[in-house]
Amino acid sequence: MLIIPSIDLRGGKCVRLVEGKLENEIVYSEDPVFVAKLFKASGVKRIHIVDIDGAFKGRFQNFEVVKKIRESIDIEVDFGGGIRNMDLLKMVIDAGIDKAVLGTAAFFKTDFLKDAIKIFGKERICVSVDEKDGNVCVSGWKEKALMKSEDFIKEIKDIGVEEIIFTQVSRDGTLKGINFERIKEVIKFSKPLRCIIAGGVASCEDLEKLKKISPYGVIIGRAIYDGLIDLKESVRKYQN
Repeated sequence: MLIIPSIDLRGGKCVRLVEGKLENEIVYSEDPVFVAKLFKASGVKRIHIVDIDGAFKGRFQNFEVVKKIRESIDIEVDFGGGIRNMDLLKMVIDAGIDKAVLGTAAFFKTDFLKDAIKIFGKERICVSVDEKDGNVCVSGWKEKALMKSEDFIKEIKDIGVEEIIFTQVSRDGTLKGINFERIKEVIKFSKPLRCIIAGGVASCEDLEKLKKISPYGVIIGRAIYDGLIDLKESVRKYQN
């Protein structure tokens, strides 16, 4: 299980949004590059970056910061938030980002997803499955689509996607802990996809439980910034 710390960017700063709501923003650092270096020093193999502004506006707002982070560390980086067309996707890949995370565009434009896989390869594409009340959320989590998460996962599995990030939107940034029964269902249903879990991880107890159900990885945000989870110790104890 990969331990994957998250850097959410808004206005060039490192922030967290509680339940994905802009009005519930917590600013943690004005130097995301320094934060990325600290994460790398903790022994992680991968960092998850989201352009919050990009996710809401549908176009990159913090990509210069993303490029600086990519240049400053030599571990795997995935990035999402506003990748809505092939030109933007090419920009991400050309910047050396290891995996482009597609959400809204993957949901609304399956041809775009198919082309992305064909042009850049399955290993460079990850799809974000953001769930609230069993349905997929899109457009920076502002809209809840009339499609069950299972149906969306089946659709992208048939297209050839190999990796997903499954986020429980109502728990993201809340420190409420993860709904483990739901996570079990999703991991089982999504096989053989690599399933990365996000949303609500609050303690080492959560990590202990997750380890037993074997997701490919777990994304941790606020719990690290608030000091509830020691990243270096978690990498030592839980990362494969």
